[in-house]
Amino acid sequence: LYNQMFTMHGTTMMFLFAVPVMQAMAIYLVPLMIGARSVAFPRMNAFAYYVFLFGGLMLWIAFFLNSAGDAGWFAYPPLSGPEYGVGKRIDFWAQMITFTELSALIEAVVIITTVFKLRAPGMTLARMPLFVWAMLVTAFIVMFAMPAVMLASTALLLDRLVGTHFYNAGEGGDPLLWQHLFWFFGHPEVYLIFIPGLGFLSAIISTFSRRPIFGYTAMVLSLVATGFLAFGLWVHHMFATHLPELGTAFFTAASILIAVPSAVQIFCWLATLRGGRLVLRTPLLYALSFFFILVLGGMTGLMLASVSLDSQLHDTYFVVAHLHYVLIGGAVFPLFGALYYWYPKFTGRVMGEGLGKLSFWLMFVGFNAAFFPMHWLGLQGMPRRVYTYQAGMGWDSMNLLATVGAVT
Repeated sequence: LYNQMFTMHGTTMMFLFAVPVMQAMAIYLVPLMIGARSVAFPRMNAFAYYVFLFGGLMLWIAFFLNSAGDAGWFAYPPLSGPEYGVGKRIDFWAQMITFTELSALIEAVVIITTVFKLRAPGMTLARMPLFVWAMLVTAFIVMFAMPAVMLASTALLLDRLVGTHFYNAGEGGDPLLWQHLFWFFGHPEVYLIFIPGLGFLSAIISTFSRRPIFGYTAMVLSLVATGFLAFGLWVHHMFATHLPELGTAFFTAASILIAVPSAVQIFCWLATLRGGRLVLRTPLLYALSFFFILVLGGMTGLMLASVSLDSQLHDTYFVVAHLHYVLIGGAVFPLFGALYYWYPKFTGRVMGEGLGKLSFWLMFVGFNAAFFPMHWLGLQGMPRRVYTYQAGMGWDSMNLLATVGAVT
């Protein structure tokens, strides 16, 4: 049951929430921002939604029927293979993942076509809002990343149901093939979640600092560079496997290099804030929290780009802390800021500032109380994905603090 729960948590957050909610915001906002009457291919857009809905419902129905996947949201063979993944749990998980990825792929086609073909007269690429640029880059990443995981999950199903041996080392296959295919999608997926958040921040910061974004061209080029570099990092999830030293050196360098375009954007936002007259409303609070949380998560990411340190911290709570600082700081906080910011556009009503600021501080304090102690726990050797631990390991107080933060 514990294995099913953390598998469903990761699967829901990554496949059913983070990417789809960003695409949903784009489907609503991009046509408005570029002066289009609607999205391109509206019926295909509806088809993508129903494919996503079916895949998500089936995953959760399987969980309530005690048949959910139990090999983690990344389902490494041989744990997910026919030898150890007994029963139909992984079969169901792999098939439904293919459905949700197909939905994201279709939405990417809709967004790209809308941006390139349905812009209003005079709306050149150089005049598009930064949020539209962010969603365009995201859509292209989806186009190239999603087929890899769809291929990987289909090969896993064939291994389990037909008797092929793509991942069976005893018959000439290679379980590392799954890791390469999965992480070729999995690391760009981090940027599928992160890049729309950058678009949200640009809109919020520009409005509440009362001036245009500083360095528009640099911001656009940084978004595009991030999209390209995202495909050159996947092996840094595999430093604990047997890899050639030259390969690990290349991916270490690429993992450090991708910090450069992100830093350019952060400095452009800081310059915008520095030169503006700030109005400290709830959306801006969520945007400002990004700087603290995402930068800290990015710094721990640079630490994990080192092969020697990553080998020590692999599969510990340090990695859990890094992942959540990047994803929640880079996506969830900007998303909540965007929901407060565009709520009047969606509904014609404005959210209350008092409750908005209360919710922000509860989220900010609770998040940091939950995940900051995990850095210490990881450095002390606490492994992740284990349902209980022996007493006397010295992890009790920090783990309790993380639990209180999670409840908050």
